Amino acid sequence: MAQSYLKKYLNHIKQTVTPDLSDNAVELIASLWTLLRQKDANDREQSYTKVLPVTIRTQESLIRLATAHAKILQSA
Repeated sequence: MAQSYLKKYLNHIKQTVTPDLSDNAVELIASLWTLLRQKDANDREQSYTKVLPVTIRTQESLIRLATAHAKILQSA
């Protein structure tokens, strides 16, 4: 029962909610990504082992996560 309701809810959201990133959200994501890049650069200077580099894909992922979060909350 709960699973079918969740599927219906997600389909409804996909069809009706189209969030737009505000200027504030764009600035916040950009500043967060900048901080991650700086931390990544500092970590690289201190250690030779690198697990996950912070790239432009990281910023794209942040945007996708912000959009998905807005859709789940049904805020446009």
